[in-house]
Amino acid sequence: MKTTALALAAVAAFASLSGCTTTYTPQPGEPLARLRVVTVPPPQYATDVTWASFVDVVDISTCPKPVTTLVKTGVLSATNVQRLGMPGLPTGGGLVTEFAVPAGRPLALLFFMGAGRWSCQVQMAWTPRVGADYEAQYHLSADKNRCVIPLRELKPTRTGVQRVEAAGVRKWNSSQPCGVEPPGAK
Repeated sequence: MKTTALALAAVAAFASLSGCTTTYTPQPGEPLARLRVVTVPPPQYATDVTWASFVDVVDISTCPKPVTTLVKTGVLSATNVQRLGMPGLPTGGGLVTEFAVPAGRPLALLFFMGAGRWSCQVQMAWTPRVGADYEAQYHLSADKNRCVIPLRELKPTRTGVQRVEAAGVRKWNSSQPCGVEPPGAK
């Protein structure tokens, strides 16, 4: 497990150093949704070294043909975040970036954070609704041994924004064809 985490960290570091940042550019009239990603520093025991967060959004609607990376943030930092004016900006600090994503087709969200030998990776898939706003916010589990990134839909209310668990979210595994675990896998 540590070897996998270190390999992922090396790949992510290489991608960021090679300038691999991609922002999705929608076509005129294309149905869209928006996604906000909120990160915070890693746990206290991992902060003695430099840490980094990466986010990719992948279009998996073409599977089994090759999938397409729509958004690749590179290392998230205060200099490469963007805002689209989504409602309900969270408080409490952390890096916040927002981007447009295509709606009405399956997408995968890949999140990686690492510091030294500590790392966290979450992969999920869902089909964004047209015109919806979503937020994926990093948290540590209650025992602080794993990372959790719930995907919530932002629903405007008279007094602000309600965060509701996004419908149809499922685990996704980028190491498997189309992200689907083979039968009998654990």
